[in-house]
Amino acid sequence: MADNKAGGISSGGLVSDCGVSEEQFPCIGRCYSRNSSNLRTTCVGKCMHCSIWTSLPDGASLAVTRIFGCNLYGYDKRIKE
Repeated sequence: MADNKAGGISSGGLVSDCGVSEEQFPCIGRCYSRNSSNLRTTCVGKCMHCSIWTSLPDGASLAVTRIFGCNLYGYDKRIKE
C-alpha cells in the first residue's frame, strides 16, 4: 500500500509528520487516541515519533500522570488525571 503523503499517514496507519505545534501538543487524533472502559482510560500513540508513559496512581486521590513526548519536535508535556 502506498503512503498518503498529503495526510502524513504511513501505510501502517501511523502519522509520520504531524505538524502539531507545541501549543497543540499532545493532540488527540494526531499524536494519540484515547480508549475508555469502565475501569480505566488508556492512551495509544498514533504518531511514530510520540511516546506515552503513565505513572502509578499517586497521593490520596490516586491521580495518574501521563507524560507525552515527541521525539521529532522535542516536546514534553505532563498531564495529571
